[in-house]
Amino acid sequence: IEINGVRWLEQPESFDNVVLKTGDEDWSDYVFEATIAMLSDAPAGLLFRYKTSRHNYYLSFENRNSLTLYRRWDDEHILLAQTAFSYSLQQELSVKIALSGRDFTVEVDNQTHLEVCDDVLANGMIGLRTDGPARFTNIIVNTSEEMKALSDQRRRHFERHLETRKKRIPAPVPALEIPLNVECDYLHLHDVDDDGEFEVVFIKQHC
Repeated sequence: IEINGVRWLEQPESFDNVVLKTGDEDWSDYVFEATIAMLSDAPAGLLFRYKTSRHNYYLSFENRNSLTLYRRWDDEHILLAQTAFSYSLQQELSVKIALSGRDFTVEVDNQTHLEVCDDVLANGMIGLRTDGPARFTNIIVNTSEEMKALSDQRRRHFERHLETRKKRIPAPVPALEIPLNVECDYLHLHDVDDDGEFEVVFIKQHC
C-alpha cells in the first residue's frame, strides 16, 4: 500500500507465523534495518539468520509494551532477551539489528534496547514475520566488502559442487517409444493402449 508517498508491505489479517523471507543462507554478519508499524496487539517483527520458519532468530514487538528476542527452534520460542518497550498502534518504528559473530545489538529509533550473545545460528537470510496485522517499509541490509566477498565465494563453491553432483547423475534412458499422430508438443493425454483410459505422455520433440 502507499501512505503519504511511502510504499509499505502490509499484512492486514491475523494468522500465526506468516513469513516473507529473502536473501542468502550464507549471510552471517550484517546490519538489517526496517521500519515497522504495528496494527494490532498480536506479535510481529523481524527475522534474521533465518534457516527455515522453524529455525531463526525473531525480534518481536508485543502487546504495545515489550520488545522480545527469541531463538525459534522447531516448536519452541526460546527467550533470549526482553525489555519493556511502549509503542502505539500505527507508530512508525525504525529498527536496526547489527550482527557480529555471536553478538547481536538491537536499536529502535536510534536507541539501543537489547544486546544479546548467542551462537546457535551462525548465518541465514532475513525475513518479516507477523502473527497479526502489521506493515513494513525501508528494508535495507548492509555488510562489509569482506563479508560480501566471503558470501560470494561460498555461493560459487556451492554452485560448482552442485554442478559436479549433477554430472554424476546418469541421464534418463527411454524405455519405450510409441509413435503418436499428434502435433509437436511437450505433454499429451492419450489413450496409448486402447483401453479407453487416457495415459499421460511426455513427448521428446523431433520437429
